[in-house]
Amino acid sequence: MPESNHLGVNTLSDFIRIHVGLSDETRVRIVNLLLQRPCRVGEIASALNISQPRTSQHLRVLRETGLVAAKKQGNSRIYTVDCQVFYRELLACLIRLRQVCRVLQEDLEQLEKNHTKESVST
Repeated sequence: MPESNHLGVNTLSDFIRIHVGLSDETRVRIVNLLLQRPCRVGEIASALNISQPRTSQHLRVLRETGLVAAKKQGNSRIYTVDCQVFYRELLACLIRLRQVCRVLQEDLEQLEKNHTKESVST
């Protein structure tokens, strides 16, 4: 998968892929740091008191999900989260999922049916 700041959430499986990326406490902590500012692997490892190889493994997963981007700078990489893209995409994903995911559409329809029944009975 290309290193990109676009999450590309168009299907339920994309949504799940992103949440799998955030399903690990260490990865959430890494994203938290990167939401503050761009960092090198060593900075992240030091801040979280974990090894650089372990940090790199987590960053790889985050890059594969599109949550984190890496930019080569000299001999190292600078990892970033584009906050605007990150928040916009996460907030918009449920709206897009409603349009393409039958299960979510059915949930919304059932919610409205139940609401209509309750409104009529009161």
